[in-house]
Amino acid sequence: MKSKELANILNQLSGILKLYPDKDMEFILKDLKKLKESAIQKNEVQKTSKVAEKNLTAEDQELEIDKFFNNLDSLNMPEIQEKLKSEDMFPNMALIRYFAKKLGIELTSRQSRANSIHTILSHIDRMRIDRTISKRDE
Repeated sequence: MKSKELANILNQLSGILKLYPDKDMEFILKDLKKLKESAIQKNEVQKTSKVAEKNLTAEDQELEIDKFFNNLDSLNMPEIQEKLKSEDMFPNMALIRYFAKKLGIELTSRQSRANSIHTILSHIDRMRIDRTISKRDE
């Protein structure tokens, strides 16, 4: 360890010790340990609650995607893009492929998430353009 690194560590330690005026080292160490343990526990609780929120069954996720598919005409392209990039609605590539299949697009398994989303958005945009052109001919 270089002297500059040691000086930096001691400076940080000094800042921590200033937070505990007139306390002995045993109290400070116990308090720091309690703080760290509670932070770890809080982090674990947050992770499990996020996992519980995301643990929708595959059927529930597909139902949400079906609702999204049925509402495509009422959404603009930025809204569609935001939903497609959402990890909540599309947590994995299998659901993106499911949605693409509903649109009539066959995605390859080697396509990245970003490329798959781009392909879907381009297809939706072309569908809308085709619909507009066909309405003009009527």
